[in-house]
Amino acid sequence: MRVRLEELPPDRADRLRRIVQARGLGEGTLFQPGPRRWLAVLGLLALGAGLVSARILLSGFSDWPRPADAFVPWIGLLGLVYGPLALADYVRSLRAELPPFFLLTPYNLVKGRGSHRPLDVYRLPEAHAFQRVEQYSGTKWTGQAFVFDFDGKDRFRFVLQRKEDIATADRALALAQAAGQGEPLPDLPACRLGDLGPGYSAPTPKPGSLEKLLDPASETWLLLLGVLCLAFIPYAIFR
Repeated sequence: MRVRLEELPPDRADRLRRIVQARGLGEGTLFQPGPRRWLAVLGLLALGAGLVSARILLSGFSDWPRPADAFVPWIGLLGLVYGPLALADYVRSLRAELPPFFLLTPYNLVKGRGSHRPLDVYRLPEAHAFQRVEQYSGTKWTGQAFVFDFDGKDRFRFVLQRKEDIATADRALALAQAAGQGEPLPDLPACRLGDLGPGYSAPTPKPGSLEKLLDPASETWLLLLGVLCLAFIPYAIFR
């Protein structure tokens, strides 16, 4: 469920702030800071490509050897839109009250992309399906995937590669299973924390087209950039 930080009950919002500031609660909790540097790198590359292409456009099409060459500056113009958008979002995430993070407790899955954007908060007791899948690229092991399905076709998936992180996640999920069966839990901070939900005052609806367009990390942008990069490869090779 998507919910903004200010829409959480005050006590739970404060609890979440303390957890993020402490970078977790020790045993039974997996906390990972969210990687966002890629957004800055991608933004700088896109902006650079956009500026170069804008200069090419200003030089005039008459100097171009082939009409197909006009394809390049239009890709660059996209960089003039995406570059500043990505860099601005990166700066906002650095200045946000809650930086990007991922949190797993015996009660909740939480993903934040900066407190200027809605949090993804899921209650483990509400998961109706769970998969633990070994991932491979050919014969090379690439990580342990944890997949949770919730009502409304919501799916939460994360991948871990470090053995320590996998063991921590398994410990948290074992506590979650015990809590779901009504078993007494050990006196750990993660267990005393309790559930961050329900009780949201106004859950945020799923992102619409405009919100996806203004989010440089959205699937819409990443898919578009990926398609354009694949389209540019044969042009660069056979030009």
